[in-house]
Amino acid sequence: MSNNIVDIKSIGSLLDGKNHFYVPCYQRGYRWNRKQVYELLGDLYSFRKQYNMDKGTGVGNFYCLQPVIVREIEDSGVRCLVLGDKAADSSVRLWELIDGQQRLTSIYILLAYLINNCPGMHDKFKKYYKGKELYSIFYESHPETSLILNSVLEGKDIVPTDINSTHICNAVRYIDEWFDGEGQKINCRYNGG
Repeated sequence: MSNNIVDIKSIGSLLDGKNHFYVPCYQRGYRWNRKQVYELLGDLYSFRKQYNMDKGTGVGNFYCLQPVIVREIEDSGVRCLVLGDKAADSSVRLWELIDGQQRLTSIYILLAYLINNCPGMHDKFKKYYKGKELYSIFYESHPETSLILNSVLEGKDIVPTDINSTHICNAVRYIDEWFDGEGQKINCRYNGG
């Protein structure tokens, strides 16, 4: 019997250039809609505001995203396919993403959005994470989806070509709408405006 380990990790701990995720073909592609993206953003914002108001009062210091279930992949063929030149580096971890792909992809899109759309965020990110990269996500049944995510990170315009890229483009648009609309409304409520 294998050992199952439950461990709490921050998203920041995944931003070390050493963690990569593999979505096996039995999973659907990225499918979050406006409601799910808005809920994630609202939850993150609400947590951050509450955390700032309650500093030092024993309130938890992290937002729990719900479980992401992974299993490390050691198969050299899969490692070479996904990691390329990094496959031989034993410090680079490749995780089969069993559950949590929608959340992890949405966080990736959000981080890419912030890096590209918030003044100074790219430099702050590079400084804070010492120039490391975001984690990567490789989709076995749709490898081109990884290229779409890289384009989002690079701030390139994307023309949707399939259902996955359509949902990714929509998520970027929903994030932008949220910051321009719902996020400002929530900010006013929290700040008494």
